[in-house]
Amino acid sequence: MKMVPVSVLLDDIKADHFAEIVALCETKGLVVERQMFAVGVISGIVEASKIPELEKVCGVRHVEESHDVHVLPKPLKS
Repeated sequence: MKMVPVSVLLDDIKADHFAEIVALCETKGLVVERQMFAVGVISGIVEASKIPELEKVCGVRHVEESHDVHVLPKPLKS
């Protein structure tokens, strides 16, 4: 299956519940790369087909596939 990078936005939660939600997301197949408690976001990779399961985890507000942002190269001088 295709693994995709995702950002998992959490509902307003307390510090003691953050670790629980991270663990629940891992049971749904999320391979956690970063935990950003201050902004309520977990980032990682997951099989694309498992995104709907992540969205059902209690405490998860939204799951979004992450995309790289690239800067366009400078135009060539003529």
